[in-house]
Amino acid sequence: MMSTAYNILARRSAFTLIELVLAMTLVVMVAASLFVSLKVAFDATAAADTALEPSRTADLAMELIADDLQNAVAPNVATWAANAYNIYTLDTPGATASTGTSSSSSSSSSSSSSSNTTPTGWVLAGPFEATQGQGAGGMENDDLVFFSITHAPPHVDGNGEIKMVELTLDTPQGSNDLCLVRKVTANLTTEQPLKMDEEVLCRGVTGLTFQYFDGSDWNATWDSTAEDNTIPVAVQMTLNLSRTQHNGEPKKLNFTRVFTLSQSTAAQDSNVNPNVGSD
Repeated sequence: MMSTAYNILARRSAFTLIELVLAMTLVVMVAASLFVSLKVAFDATAAADTALEPSRTADLAMELIADDLQNAVAPNVATWAANAYNIYTLDTPGATASTGTSSSSSSSSSSSSSSNTTPTGWVLAGPFEATQGQGAGGMENDDLVFFSITHAPPHVDGNGEIKMVELTLDTPQGSNDLCLVRKVTANLTTEQPLKMDEEVLCRGVTGLTFQYFDGSDWNATWDSTAEDNTIPVAVQMTLNLSRTQHNGEPKKLNFTRVFTLSQSTAAQDSNVNPNVGSD
């Protein structure tokens, strides 16, 4: 009797094959439902990241450019005695880059020194120059060169407070994409030509457009040498990006931002803004 009862209890403490199959089926169903839920969540996250990537990329690039433009400095125009001292200038009309003295003044140094005048040149902070260009597909491909008290990567040949900055579209080495590139010359006091430090701010760019506000009107270009040596009141930047969607179709995106230039005096300069003083 005792052995029979023990065998019955032993049989009841184990699972039958049908019970094991049912349990495994339930586990598979729960795992499948969890997998589907996680896949949906991951796909939604990936789609959100893909949708937000262009705006985040453009915003980061424009934040860097905002710092450059908001700290842009007006051309530092100076006139100095011909033989009093030498100062390195970036661009002196009719002068050599090393001394800033013109060829005509060197031939008649005595007369120049007596009159105590030489041609006007740019000392450290040069012109604000913006040109229009056109890239593939008829998209704008503008170029902007200016001087700014801004951040730049440390340069082996030295760093100055004022840097020369160029914003343009280029295809960096090793890349097939057109990129928004920031080119910086950090040392403006050397007489030796230096290679500009290049930073890729944004990839997959199809167009770059700048507009320049003088206090009353927006202009497509700006040349401070023709604008009374002033810089614009504000700069409007439009960045055109191309991104591939999940279905493989390209999508065109446009981002626009306006930057104010704190050191501009163009709005109050009658030579630049004809509306100054008008009723």
